[in-house]
Amino acid sequence: MPKKIPPQIKQVALALAEQEGLVKSAVVVEIDLMFDANGKPKSNPNTPGYQISEKTVQRWMDAAGLTQVPVGNYPMGSVP
Repeated sequence: MPKKIPPQIKQVALALAEQEGLVKSAVVVEIDLMFDANGKPKSNPNTPGYQISEKTVQRWMDAAGLTQVPVGNYPMGSVP
């Protein structure tokens, strides 16, 4: 049986993708930096982080209707 991902992990991952505009690989890294292996906010930055896959983040983004926007064609500071 697959592990149950805490709801706060999903909320933060979607917020990072939508509000910060991070790509799924960056979302995975940020979740690893923000949460410990049990899904709780880290108090010590040297502890192992929470591991999710890019495929999971992509599935969440698809379900939420988020799409990746290539920002390489836009000048800095502009909103696509």
